[in-house]
Amino acid sequence: MAIFKYLLPQVGMVYPFQKDFLSKEQRDEQVTAALKQAGIIDTGPGASDTTNKKAVDKALADLFTLVAQPYVTFHLPDEDVNLPGMTQRTGSWVRHIAKPVFTQLIQSLINARVAWYKNPSEPFETNQHSATARKIDVFMDSVEGQVDRAISTLFDNIGEYSVKEYEEDSGEQAGATASSNADRSGSGLDVVMMDVAAVPEEELDQEKLRKGVEAIDIGDNK
Repeated sequence: MAIFKYLLPQVGMVYPFQKDFLSKEQRDEQVTAALKQAGIIDTGPGASDTTNKKAVDKALADLFTLVAQPYVTFHLPDEDVNLPGMTQRTGSWVRHIAKPVFTQLIQSLINARVAWYKNPSEPFETNQHSATARKIDVFMDSVEGQVDRAISTLFDNIGEYSVKEYEEDSGEQAGATASSNADRSGSGLDVVMMDVAAVPEEELDQEKLRKGVEAIDIGDNK
């Protein structure tokens, strides 16, 4: 079974060249264990990386849908969002990870999306990107510089793993996780990052979008 990083959605994302996705191997393992416990990652007979990758992509896309929900001003016209069901599914694995890990997971996925905009590769049409990549765009467009607040609010609503438990299990202080630079003044999050699945292709200005994303500086968490 592939390690967590290799179960992540690839299309529309660019990940750093390192073994672990998050800053510590224990953090990757905690997220993987949570996804397994929730039945999203299947390790039983007949399980495959392909199936698990699709399931992880959906789980992460749902996560960004929920974290953006208090801020979102529109829904995709072809999308019927079952928020109670999505909240229950997402909570089934988020409750098994600590808030610092949850925060770094979201910020690292945003970093990977920003990295694609800085160095795009095929497919260039973003409506062909992974569900996670597209939902990150909606999230970034919706929160308008309130990334940290949105992340914290969602975890406080559906997370259960206390900071004390995290510090005891990991041996590190939860407060060491850095805040996202995206919430700082002048971060560039006033630049619109639209979900192109909801906008006709001819109305998109991809060059403007790419330049706007270059102004976003979301800090890595060590």
